[in-house]
Amino acid sequence: MSKSFGRITIFFILVSTLGLGLFLIAAWSVKDAVRPPSLHAENFVAPEVSAHSFIIFDEATGVQIGSKEPTVVLPIASLTKLVTATVFYNAVDLNATTSITWGDVNTEGDAGKLHPHEVYVHRELLFPLLLESSNDAAASMLRISPELLLKMRAFVSNLGLTQTKFEDTSGLSAQNVSSA
Repeated sequence: MSKSFGRITIFFILVSTLGLGLFLIAAWSVKDAVRPPSLHAENFVAPEVSAHSFIIFDEATGVQIGSKEPTVVLPIASLTKLVTATVFYNAVDLNATTSITWGDVNTEGDAGKLHPHEVYVHRELLFPLLLESSNDAAASMLRISPELLLKMRAFVSNLGLTQTKFEDTSGLSAQNVSSA
């Protein structure tokens, strides 16, 4: 009887501790959501980050709060895929289908696990592209929409991103660059 009582007591302590911990986490999250910390340019202290370049600004006012080397042009790697996805989404019939080719999968990496002769609805290619950073999906999108790179360049130009350049849809090229 006392052995069972001991197990029940330990279980109760564990559940209570876990419950209290979750309550405190939820309470802190609610407090932060209701009253977010104040960010002002005059008292901004840059966080310790490993990024070579960044910029933080107040979206509502457009005021820059802090930065580190914001104008330095650097390779953007797989951030390229965000523009690839946006432009592809707006450029093609998302309900059309395509069959993956050997050329699509003949890119660096195997993220997305696409295989030749598999058939995909165009919209389905967005998932491996964005969730797994699939270079194969980026290659297939360029094959489906050969003008994709031109449209990506026009897209960033229309946004005024003069330091952003693209040489491929995946971000494998070191010539895909931008600044913060």
